Amino acid sequence: MSDKNIVEMLNVGLGWELRALALYSHYSAYVNGIHRLHLQPFFDEEASESTTHANTVRSAIVKLGGVAITVRDSTEIVHTTDYKVMLKEALK
Repeated sequence: MSDKNIVEMLNVGLGWELRALALYSHYSAYVNGIHRLHLQPFFDEEASESTTHANTVRSAIVKLGGVAITVRDSTEIVHTTDYKVMLKEALK
């Protein structure tokens, strides 16, 4: 497999990590009620992990001489305040 192919696949992964960052940050802001006490920190931690993962993938792309994408995967992020839907979406 060539470096170009690897960079292409890494960019797909990077897009998903950027999407995950947006999703978790969004849900952290919108989770409410009694469930906010434990889900808001959960979503914040997941967003932080997605940032770390994105940075790792981005570094690998650069080391291979590629250009890292700057946009998230286009899969829709469902806007909701229902914690059950948030968890379902987060586990996809």
